Amino acid sequence: ALFVVDNDGVIRWSFVSPIEVNPGADGILRALEGLSRADPEPDSPMTAEPFASAAVPLLEYGDYECPHCRRAYSVVQRVREHFGHRVQFEFRNFPLSEIHPHALHAAEAAVSVLSHAGPDAFEAMQRAIFSHQRDGANALDDAHLVRYAEESGADASQVMTDLLAGTFTLAVQEDFLAGVRMGVNGK
Repeated sequence: ALFVVDNDGVIRWSFVSPIEVNPGADGILRALEGLSRADPEPDSPMTAEPFASAAVPLLEYGDYECPHCRRAYSVVQRVREHFGHRVQFEFRNFPLSEIHPHALHAAEAAVSVLSHAGPDAFEAMQRAIFSHQRDGANALDDAHLVRYAEESGADASQVMTDLLAGTFTLAVQEDFLAGVRMGVNGK
C-alpha cells in the first residue's frame, strides 16, 4: 500500500495493490504534483503544475529481504529522480526477521555503510541489496552483505565488525518500533 499524506495529515492519494502488482510511480507523481494547489481536494484530479519548492517528505519503511519492498524500490527511485531535491526521502528499517532471516543483518549492514561511508554509499548499498536479493538463499548472508558494502565504497572489515558486534542493532530496532507505533505492519 502506498499513501501520499499532506502536511495536515490528510491522505491525498492511496493505492493498495494486489500482492504481485507493482503500482508504478504515476499515481504518486500526480499526487505530489497536485499538492501545490492552494486548496486541493483529496479526490479531485491532479494537475501537472509542480508543487512548491519546499521539500515534501517521503518516508518508506522497508525490509531488504522482502520481494514487495524490492519492487517498491524502483517506484521510490522514479519519484526521487522526477522530483529531485523537492522530495526529502527517508528510509527506515522494518525487518520482518521471523519470515526473512537475513533482513536484520541486511538493515544493520546498510546502516553501517551509511554511518561510515555516507549517503551515496548507502544508496549504492541499497541498490546492491535489492538487485541481488533474488540471487539465491544466501544472497543476503553476511559474506555477501560485506561484499556489497565494499563495492558500495565502505570498509568491508568495519561493516563485518559492526555486524558481529551488533553495533547498529538498536538503531534498526528503533526504526522498527517507530514503524509499529505508526501502524506499519508486514501484512
